[in-house]
This record gives sequence, C-alpha cells and structure tokens, in this order.
Amino acid sequence: VIPTPSSCPTSKASRVHIRHRRPHSHATNASMPAEQTCGGDGVAATARWIAAARALEHERRDGDRMFNDRFARTLAGEEGFQFRGGSAPIAVSRTRFFDDAALAAVEGGEGVTQVVSMAVGMCTRAVRLSFPPERVTCFELDKPVIFDIKEPILDTMLTLRERALCRRVVVPVDFERPPPHHARDPSGHWAELLVNAGFDPALPSMWMLEGLTYYLPP
Repeated sequence: VIPTPSSCPTSKASRVHIRHRRPHSHATNASMPAEQTCGGDGVAATARWIAAARALEHERRDGDRMFNDRFARTLAGEEGFQFRGGSAPIAVSRTRFFDDAALAAVEGGEGVTQVVSMAVGMCTRAVRLSFPPERVTCFELDKPVIFDIKEPILDTMLTLRERALCRRVVVPVDFERPPPHHARDPSGHWAELLVNAGFDPALPSMWMLEGLTYYLPP
C-alpha cells in the first residue's frame, strides 16, 4: 500500500487542454508563478512527493544519478518534501524504468508515435526525454488539480529545445468520478476525452500506468 499525504483546489470539471509548443524565445526569462497547494487532495499531494524524490535523485552527483530532471524540485514545491523528506526510493527506480521503456517503444521498429501516461502526476518525461524529432505525441491524463499546478510552472521553465522534444497534449480527467452518462462505463469517459484530444486508436501507441492502480477502487 502506498501512503497518501493528506496535505495537498479540488478537481474541476474534466476538460481537454491541448498544450502545443509555443513560440517563446526562452521561457526561463519569465518570473516563476506563486506556489499553489493541492488544497487537501491527497492523491495530488502524492504526485508532488514523487516529484520531490526525483529532485533528490537529480541533485546527486552526475555519475551516480539515474536520470536528470531539472523541473522536479519546483514541481514538488514545499508540499512535496513535507512527507518523508521527499524520500521515495521505489519512485526513483520506477522513473528510470519507464524512461527506458518509453524511449525503447518509440525508437523500436513497431512505429509507435503515441505515448499515453495515465495519472501522469508531475511526470516530466515529455519535456526531458530525447524522442525522435517531430514524431511523437505524448498524451498526459490526470486530475485537473495536477495541471493547475504543473502547467504554470512548466510554461515558465521550458526552453524552446524542451518544448520541441515532442507534441505534448494535456487531458484533465477525474478517473474516479466520471459524468453520469459514463457511470456504468467509467473508462468510456477518459477514452472519449483522449480521442477528442487527437489520440488515434488505429495507430501504434505505448501506455504507461505509473502509480495509478494504487488509487483505483476495486
């Protein structure tokens, strides 16, 4: 069982929010937005905790770290370090595993051009990994509160090179509380939003469920 911090606004109605590459000259010239909190959403707080774990790994010596993630500390915020000091060793090895799996999928010979991250949290794979140029679309699904925190930070920090690593599409959705017309088939809700956001079921895709299943009801 993964413990859930209890310190992290409640979810807004699900909506599709497509984040295309923007023509910023260099995003690091912008001022950082004031830190937001998760407003009591425990699952969102856990996402910040995992970002804190990635930050601690990123800040190790170059020869020792398992990956680089310059965004992690800012995405974690103070909230992320309030639980276990940000320590989550399993998250570190898990991050590297999924990094390698995503790159292997899109660089393989099966023609994968779509990467779907369910319950993406504060994951930054879409703006960290060197995907094949102009080929990959990364779809990120999670609660709206996650993107309310994440997007202003990334918009401020991303460089042109990082924005060009892939086409990143954000799809806010509450997996646990679908609208009434999808009550009998909750997966139909996020699937509908995903297709509306540009996902093509007919094309090869790679799916990642990194830490999602802990929080789903039976």
